[in-house]
Amino acid sequence: MALELTFDRCSCELVANSGFSPAGGRESQMPLVCLMERITGARYTNGHCVRIEGIRLDGSDATLGLSEASFFDLVSTNIVLMNVDKALDEAVGPERDALEALLLEHRSCGEPASVEDVLSRSYLSNVLAVSCLIVDDAHRCLLTRRSTRVGIGGGHLSVSVTGSVEPVDLNSENPIVACCVRECAEELAFDLPAESVRVSGIVCGERKLQPIALVTARVNSVERVVERVDSAADFALENSGYVICSREELRKLLDDTSITITEAGRAQLEGVAL
Repeated sequence: MALELTFDRCSCELVANSGFSPAGGRESQMPLVCLMERITGARYTNGHCVRIEGIRLDGSDATLGLSEASFFDLVSTNIVLMNVDKALDEAVGPERDALEALLLEHRSCGEPASVEDVLSRSYLSNVLAVSCLIVDDAHRCLLTRRSTRVGIGGGHLSVSVTGSVEPVDLNSENPIVACCVRECAEELAFDLPAESVRVSGIVCGERKLQPIALVTARVNSVERVVERVDSAADFALENSGYVICSREELRKLLDDTSITITEAGRAQLEGVAL
């Protein structure tokens, strides 16, 4: 079951130094990245990401401490834990040593009990991503089908836009909102107004344990959002199609056991379908 933390308002502050400390040391990262590439069939590029260092709560307000990180931090921890059974079967040599160090640390800490518990673990990357659901005035929502070519969540049904917060977003007043606006432009060729975006919580999936900001964006019409999707730079790279559905249709999708939905997507959509 996914871990979820909800709040009414969210702000962010920059933390100079990352607290990420790989269980097997930095030298353990590349063996684990190579192991994941072999298991998933993906080729990972070590892009720049943002890590949640911690969260401070003041009533219904949340303040996130953010630092710069790398995509390999995520691959060598969270993605490994998602694929741990296959990793145990496949790992050899330095891969096996790095995997055992990670699992020893993870098991010694026990199963996380809350989002705050996940964020407190220095051996986890805690790379921040967004899950942005676009909903219109008629309560219809835009869903996308992840391409089978992507390395994470391939073939799964997902929300309107997903993506990792990047260091460029840290230059904005709210990096999570900035990430959503940027990803909508890249993936949907849609100019999402920042004032339409609401950050309502963070979810960590049971398997992946990555902190993902839950975001809802309100628009007049979902059809207007997808008018130029064919011209979007990244839509076809990351998605195989989209679905516009009513609240009733969404409930049926969630109940259909033949449909695979991303962990964060399911947690977010279940809240909307209530």
